[in-house]
Amino acid sequence: MTRLFSVVLFLAFAAVQTHAQSGDYHLTGDPAAVLYRQSVWAHGYIHGYEAGYSAGDLDRQMGRLERSPEKSRLSRSLKRAYRPQYGDRTTFRYGYVNGFTAGCADAFEGREFRAAKQARLLAEGISNQVVVAKGEFDESFAQGYAQGLQAGVSGVQGGGRGPEVRCSDANASGNSGPRCNALQLGFELGYNDGPLTTHGPESSRTANLWH
Repeated sequence: MTRLFSVVLFLAFAAVQTHAQSGDYHLTGDPAAVLYRQSVWAHGYIHGYEAGYSAGDLDRQMGRLERSPEKSRLSRSLKRAYRPQYGDRTTFRYGYVNGFTAGCADAFEGREFRAAKQARLLAEGISNQVVVAKGEFDESFAQGYAQGLQAGVSGVQGGGRGPEVRCSDANASGNSGPRCNALQLGFELGYNDGPLTTHGPESSRTANLWH
């Protein structure tokens, strides 16, 4: 294979990827697109939040008493939302399930659609000069979300520090610089979700959603 042909093949593949993603507003025109392009977890979260908010609003309008997302409905919604070009499927799923649950709870309780505003604020916290690899960013972001959610649910605010976390607080040894920033951004999102929901971070209880 000649070098020229390799370059042409690479450019063609990149064009296909760009075209495949171009239909997703969150990766192109969304004010928080920098966050969603950097984080598969956050991208899954916003898709899940939108679907969950719609489902929760329908439940509220229909006068249903159940506020937690019914498993089969969540599973169907998740499978429709994911596309291979988004990145790692498991990471997207974890974000989606947490977003769906948060959106469902907000809509059912008649609260505003807050995820888009939160995402814009989080996107402002991402440095364009120093960006960590997606997998590492998502690992720290998800870890921070779980820590923040726990703090928000329990009402623990870290000894008066407010909605932020030090890397050492989350046992994130090795998380420095951009990874620490990702941890803090995830914590902020989880901390805001915690008081408004009664769920813990997505875990093994939904691990079989793809089956």
